Amino acid sequence: MTAEGQMLVLAELAVTDEFSDHFGPGVLAAFDDPYEALGAMESHDWASVVIAASYVGLSGLCRAVRRLQQNARVVVLCGPAAESEVRGLVDGVTAEGTIDDYFIYPLTDDEWRKVVPASHCSE
Repeated sequence: MTAEGQMLVLAELAVTDEFSDHFGPGVLAAFDDPYEALGAMESHDWASVVIAASYVGLSGLCRAVRRLQQNARVVVLCGPAAESEVRGLVDGVTAEGTIDDYFIYPLTDDEWRKVVPASHCSE
């Protein structure tokens, strides 16, 4: 089953609340526990997966997400201090290009539009 136009957000509550406020509660599924999020990925295909960089083992988590969600757009949110680590997930230096993009959090108005392709969400 594919959740066309849907996204899964794995982040702390404040971040998932902000995503829900921005995109609407019907557009996303929010998780703060990586194991619960991975479980949801085993039974559902998502158009986009957004992950906060605050999780321990981010590289391995991103690889697991990519294995479970091969067609999803995988995006990581990070702070400036984690940018170099996360950039390696995009360009393949640390994990063979397991994510599609990353954004420094908090997001600007322009970045909110870029988090997921326009065809996958309604603003």
